[in-house]
Amino acid sequence: MSPSHAFATALLLCSGCCLTVKGGEVGETKVESWKDGRKTAILLFFDDNTPSQLKNAIPELKKRNLVGTFYVCPGRKQFWTAAWEKEESDPAVVLGNHTMNHKFVADATEMENEIKECSEALAKLRPDGQKPVLVSFGKPGTNPPWKIAEDQIKAVIPKYNLVYRPAIVMASIHLKTGKDMVSAVDKAIAKGEAGNILFHGV
Repeated sequence: MSPSHAFATALLLCSGCCLTVKGGEVGETKVESWKDGRKTAILLFFDDNTPSQLKNAIPELKKRNLVGTFYVCPGRKQFWTAAWEKEESDPAVVLGNHTMNHKFVADATEMENEIKECSEALAKLRPDGQKPVLVSFGKPGTNPPWKIAEDQIKAVIPKYNLVYRPAIVMASIHLKTGKDMVSAVDKAIAKGEAGNILFHGV
Protein backbone atom coordinates (compact mmCIF):
# COMPACT_ATOMS: atom_id res chain seq x y z
CA MET A 1 0.00 0.00 0.00
CA SER A 2 1.53 3.28 -1.10
CA PRO A 3 1.51 6.39 1.14
CA SER A 4 -0.69 8.17 -1.41
CA HIS A 5 -3.20 5.29 -1.35
CA ALA A 6 -3.40 5.37 2.45
CA PHE A 7 -3.56 9.15 2.45
CA ALA A 8 -6.52 9.20 0.05
CA THR A 9 -8.50 6.65 2.04
CA ALA A 10 -8.00 8.54 5.28
CA LEU A 11 -10.08 11.34 3.71
CA LEU A 12 -7.91 14.38 4.15
CA LEU A 13 -10.07 16.54 1.91
CA CYS A 14 -8.49 18.92 -0.50
CA SER A 15 -9.47 20.76 -3.66
CA GLY A 16 -8.15 19.44 -6.95
CA CYS A 17 -6.61 21.85 -9.44
CA CYS A 18 -6.40 20.90 -13.13
CA LEU A 19 -4.02 22.76 -15.48
CA THR A 20 -4.18 21.97 -19.20
CA VAL A 21 -1.15 22.72 -21.36
CA LYS A 22 -1.38 22.56 -25.18
CA GLY A 23 1.43 23.41 -27.54
CA GLY A 24 3.41 25.11 -24.80
CA GLU A 25 0.53 27.42 -23.90
CA VAL A 26 -1.20 27.47 -20.54
CA GLY A 27 -4.81 26.41 -20.88
CA GLU A 28 -7.84 26.58 -18.62
CA THR A 29 -7.44 26.17 -14.87
CA LYS A 30 -10.38 24.66 -13.03
CA VAL A 31 -10.76 24.10 -9.29
CA GLU A 32 -12.70 20.95 -8.45
CA SER A 33 -14.23 19.92 -5.15
CA TRP A 34 -13.40 16.27 -5.88
CA LYS A 35 -10.80 14.49 -7.98
CA ASP A 36 -11.57 14.33 -11.71
CA GLY A 37 -14.66 16.50 -11.24
CA ARG A 38 -16.62 13.82 -9.44
CA LYS A 39 -19.71 14.79 -7.46
CA THR A 40 -18.83 13.30 -4.08
CA ALA A 41 -16.77 10.70 -2.20
CA ILE A 42 -18.34 7.78 -0.38
CA LEU A 43 -16.10 5.96 2.07
CA LEU A 44 -16.79 2.30 2.74
CA PHE A 45 -15.65 1.29 6.22
CA PHE A 46 -15.54 -2.23 7.66
CA ASP A 47 -14.81 -2.95 11.34
CA ASP A 48 -13.37 -5.92 13.22
CA ASN A 49 -11.98 -8.00 10.29
CA THR A 50 -14.89 -10.44 10.36
CA PRO A 51 -14.76 -13.61 8.20
CA SER A 52 -17.74 -12.44 6.11
CA GLN A 53 -15.75 -9.40 4.99
CA LEU A 54 -13.14 -11.71 3.47
CA LYS A 55 -15.77 -13.97 1.96
CA ASN A 56 -18.31 -11.42 0.72
CA ALA A 57 -17.20 -7.77 0.86
CA ILE A 58 -13.66 -7.89 -0.53
CA PRO A 59 -14.50 -9.97 -3.64
CA GLU A 60 -17.37 -7.58 -4.47
CA LEU A 61 -15.12 -4.53 -4.04
CA LYS A 62 -12.54 -6.06 -6.38
CA LYS A 63 -15.22 -6.91 -8.94
CA ARG A 64 -16.37 -3.27 -9.00
CA ASN A 65 -12.93 -1.60 -8.75
CA LEU A 66 -13.90 -0.05 -5.40
CA VAL A 67 -11.81 0.47 -2.27
CA GLY A 68 -12.75 -0.27 1.33
CA THR A 69 -10.98 0.62 4.56
CA PHE A 70 -10.92 -2.36 6.91
CA TYR A 71 -10.28 -1.52 10.58
CA VAL A 72 -8.54 -4.61 11.90
CA CYS A 73 -7.50 -6.04 15.26
CA PRO A 74 -4.55 -8.40 14.65
CA GLY A 75 -4.67 -9.68 18.25
CA ARG A 76 -8.08 -11.30 17.74
CA LYS A 77 -6.70 -14.61 16.52
CA GLN A 78 -10.11 -16.15 15.87
CA PHE A 79 -10.62 -13.56 13.11
CA TRP A 80 -7.10 -12.49 12.12
CA THR A 81 -5.88 -15.05 9.59
CA ALA A 82 -3.17 -15.29 6.95
CA ALA A 83 -5.82 -14.36 4.38
CA TRP A 84 -6.02 -10.86 5.85
CA GLU A 85 -2.26 -10.47 5.61
CA LYS A 86 -2.37 -11.38 1.92
CA GLU A 87 -5.15 -8.88 1.22
CA GLU A 88 -3.05 -5.97 2.49
CA SER A 89 -1.31 -5.67 -0.87
CA ASP A 90 -4.54 -5.54 -2.90
CA PRO A 91 -5.62 -2.09 -4.17
CA ALA A 92 -9.21 -2.78 -3.04
CA VAL A 93 -8.15 -3.18 0.58
CA VAL A 94 -6.77 -0.55 2.94
CA LEU A 95 -6.08 -1.69 6.48
CA GLY A 96 -6.86 0.70 9.33
CA ASN A 97 -5.86 0.58 13.00
CA HIS A 98 -8.70 -0.62 15.26
CA THR A 99 -6.35 -1.43 18.17
CA MET A 100 -4.64 -4.75 18.73
CA ASN A 101 -7.35 -6.58 20.67
CA HIS A 102 -10.53 -4.47 20.48
CA LYS A 103 -10.79 -4.43 24.28
CA PHE A 104 -11.71 -2.07 27.08
CA VAL A 105 -8.73 -0.04 28.30
CA ALA A 106 -8.53 1.39 31.79
CA ASP A 107 -6.13 4.26 31.17
CA ALA A 108 -4.14 6.18 28.57
CA THR A 109 -1.08 3.94 28.91
CA GLU A 110 -3.08 0.80 28.13
CA MET A 111 -4.77 2.61 25.26
CA GLU A 112 -1.45 3.62 23.74
CA ASN A 113 -0.12 0.07 24.00
CA GLU A 114 -3.16 -1.22 22.10
CA ILE A 115 -2.70 1.39 19.37
CA LYS A 116 1.07 0.88 19.17
CA GLU A 117 0.86 -2.92 18.92
CA CYS A 118 -1.67 -2.72 16.12
CA SER A 119 0.47 -0.19 14.24
CA GLU A 120 3.51 -2.44 14.58
CA ALA A 121 1.55 -5.48 13.33
CA LEU A 122 0.34 -3.57 10.27
CA ALA A 123 3.81 -2.19 9.56
CA LYS A 124 5.19 -5.73 9.37
CA LEU A 125 2.85 -6.47 6.47
CA ARG A 126 4.36 -3.71 4.35
CA PRO A 127 7.50 -4.40 2.34
CA ASP A 128 9.02 -1.18 3.68
CA GLY A 129 8.50 -2.32 7.27
CA GLN A 130 8.42 0.51 9.79
CA LYS A 131 8.61 3.29 7.19
CA PRO A 132 5.96 5.88 8.19
CA VAL A 133 2.71 5.54 6.25
CA LEU A 134 -0.45 7.49 7.03
CA VAL A 135 -3.07 5.08 8.41
CA SER A 136 -6.68 5.67 9.45
CA PHE A 137 -7.63 4.99 13.09
CA GLY A 138 -11.06 3.91 14.29
CA LYS A 139 -11.71 3.76 18.03
CA PRO A 140 -13.29 0.39 18.89
CA GLY A 141 -16.75 0.24 20.39
CA THR A 142 -16.17 -1.80 23.54
CA ASN A 143 -18.45 -2.84 26.38
CA PRO A 144 -17.93 -1.03 28.68
CA PRO A 145 -16.79 1.85 26.48
CA TRP A 146 -13.42 3.53 26.89
CA LYS A 147 -13.34 6.29 29.50
CA ILE A 148 -10.41 7.97 27.80
CA ALA A 149 -10.88 11.63 26.87
CA GLU A 150 -10.90 12.39 23.15
CA ASP A 151 -8.05 14.85 23.52
CA GLN A 152 -5.91 12.07 25.03
CA ILE A 153 -6.58 9.86 22.01
CA LYS A 154 -5.86 12.69 19.59
CA ALA A 155 -2.57 13.38 21.38
CA VAL A 156 -1.42 9.77 20.94
CA ILE A 157 -2.39 8.79 17.41
CA PRO A 158 -0.03 11.17 15.50
CA LYS A 159 2.91 9.37 17.14
CA TYR A 160 1.98 6.31 15.08
CA ASN A 161 1.17 8.15 11.83
CA LEU A 162 -2.55 7.74 12.39
CA VAL A 163 -5.48 10.00 11.53
CA TYR A 164 -8.90 9.83 13.17
CA ARG A 165 -11.66 8.64 10.84
CA PRO A 166 -14.70 10.91 10.49
CA ALA A 167 -17.97 10.41 12.34
CA ILE A 168 -19.48 7.14 11.12
CA VAL A 169 -22.86 6.15 9.71
CA MET A 170 -23.49 2.50 10.57
CA ALA A 171 -25.26 -0.09 8.44
CA SER A 172 -28.05 -1.91 10.35
CA ILE A 173 -28.07 0.83 13.02
CA HIS A 174 -28.32 4.22 11.30
CA LEU A 175 -29.14 2.71 7.91
CA LYS A 176 -31.48 -0.28 8.20
CA THR A 177 -31.91 -1.36 4.58
CA GLY A 178 -30.17 -1.29 1.22
CA LYS A 179 -32.64 1.38 0.14
CA ASP A 180 -31.55 3.54 3.11
CA MET A 181 -27.91 3.15 2.05
CA VAL A 182 -28.63 4.16 -1.55
CA SER A 183 -30.60 7.16 -0.24
CA ALA A 184 -27.61 8.21 1.91
CA VAL A 185 -25.37 8.10 -1.16
CA ASP A 186 -27.89 10.11 -3.18
CA LYS A 187 -28.00 12.78 -0.46
CA ALA A 188 -24.20 13.05 -0.43
CA ILE A 189 -24.18 13.45 -4.22
CA ALA A 190 -26.88 16.13 -4.08
CA LYS A 191 -24.94 18.10 -1.46
CA GLY A 192 -21.51 17.47 -2.97
CA GLU A 193 -20.31 16.33 0.44
CA ALA A 194 -18.40 13.25 1.52
CA GLY A 195 -20.36 10.37 3.01
CA ASN A 196 -19.54 7.04 4.59
CA ILE A 197 -21.13 3.74 5.50
CA LEU A 198 -19.67 1.46 8.17
CA PHE A 199 -20.24 -2.30 8.04
CA HIS A 200 -19.42 -5.11 10.45
CA GLY A 201 -20.59 -8.50 9.20
CA VAL A 202 -21.52 -8.48 5.51
